[in-house]
Amino acid sequence: MRKQVIEVASTDGSEPPLYFLGYGDHIDGWEPLWTPSRAKARWFDADEAEIEIRLLASFLEPRRTVSVQPIAV
Repeated sequence: MRKQVIEVASTDGSEPPLYFLGYGDHIDGWEPLWTPSRAKARWFDADEAEIEIRLLASFLEPRRTVSVQPIAV
């Protein structure tokens, strides 16, 4: 099965994309962690990535879009 990473990009292209790394503890519970390095991003199967995108959507700023990007392995 092909692996994928979750990418968040600014809608106007003014900021470099970030890649989902995992979750970290936060005062109010937990928060997503992002990395600018695609190589350090967490890898997902296609079905897992779609579920994770739905979970992450509530954390995203309106000026950012989230997508799944394939990894060539």
